[in-house]
Amino acid sequence: MKIKTTVLSLSAGLFLTANLMAATTVGIVNLTTVFQNVPQGSAALASLKEELSPQVQALQTKQQSLQQQISAFNGNTKLSKKEAATQKAALLQQQTALQKTVQTFQQTATAQEQTLLATFNTNLKAASTSVAKADHVDLVLSNQTTLYSADSVDLTKQVVAAMQQSAATQSGS
Repeated sequence: MKIKTTVLSLSAGLFLTANLMAATTVGIVNLTTVFQNVPQGSAALASLKEELSPQVQALQTKQQSLQQQISAFNGNTKLSKKEAATQKAALLQQQTALQKTVQTFQQTATAQEQTLLATFNTNLKAASTSVAKADHVDLVLSNQTTLYSADSVDLTKQVVAAMQQSAATQSGS
């Protein structure tokens, strides 16, 4: 009798699970495609890199200049010990200052990149939610977390369109 009750309980549980699974609608979004095709994605990142490019070039120029000064110092054998020590200290000070400047720049650039990615993620979530509600989808997953999905559950185009519309609305405001 106990076995029969257990089997019936398991059958009922499987039946309820199957019904629950059948009622859940799933959509898939290709995040790479979205990132590459919306203004909040790769275009924003490219714009940031372009904006930071002059600073990168200026830092590279300073680094090359310092390298030339170090090479000239290393090749100058006519300096007294006192002059050599003074110049060496000055070069080390310049090198330390440049390293601090580069480090500060990298931190600033990373923070700006993280802000862009956070904005992208916020817009992605809003667009995915909007598309899911409009299409009566209960769950939206990244294509990176699925091994297979039918084309019929791919919401990528709708999410891209929603994010493009959102960007156009925000830039028009």
